[in-house]
Amino acid sequence: MRRAASLFVLLGAAALHAQPPPPPPPPPHDASQTRPLTGTGSIRGRVIADDGDEPLRKARVVIGGPTSIPPGFTDDQGRFAFTKLPAGQYALTARKAGYAAAAFGSRHPGEPPMRIDLAAGGTVDGVDVRMMRGAAISGRLVDEFGEAIENAAVFAERVVRVAGRTSTTSQASAPSDDLGEYRLGGLPSGTYVVVARVARPPMITAAGGTIVFGGPDVARSRTYYPGVVALAAAQRIDVQTGEERSA
Repeated sequence: MRRAASLFVLLGAAALHAQPPPPPPPPPHDASQTRPLTGTGSIRGRVIADDGDEPLRKARVVIGGPTSIPPGFTDDQGRFAFTKLPAGQYALTARKAGYAAAAFGSRHPGEPPMRIDLAAGGTVDGVDVRMMRGAAISGRLVDEFGEAIENAAVFAERVVRVAGRTSTTSQASAPSDDLGEYRLGGLPSGTYVVVARVARPPMITAAGGTIVFGGPDVARSRTYYPGVVALAAAQRIDVQTGEERSA
């Protein structure tokens, strides 16, 4: 009986060693990602149109500060409020369809927002964000045969001067549709170039001189309006607030 019992134990031990090891424990949960706001401060204001103080409803307001805060939306009177905020410095930006993105305290497009100092338990009121009506540039992409180019990435890049040098910053992007048409909206007034990035399979010369399209890599060409590859040769497009232009 003792031998049989020992044999049973040995078989049990062998079976135990044959089992796969238990899965590793899950990584610890980062409580900071879901931590509720526990401060006592608040920031309140409005989002209004720059050309007449009209309140803008359902504008998306994003607040940045010492902790992660979900964005908010304005009510029918253009008002917004962020509450239960800890003390610190904050910045506000707003977006709405048909308008150029705006930041609190900035006087020109591209300027950083003005910082808001919030004391513990304090309230900062009258934080008004003024939004200008956005301009738009539209057009159509075609290849060398006049065929529409679908699903190309098209960008409106604002021309700026930094330290005496010309560069660009992307302001809007959109894909071309099945007719090759695109529209880049929500642009602040300024000077732009339009650039398209089109995925094209590389041309590979096989044995016998046969041209084969395809291969493991796909080149993505960058072309400026009106069909040039250098920024210096690209045609500048000036747009004003609320203006529609074609390229």
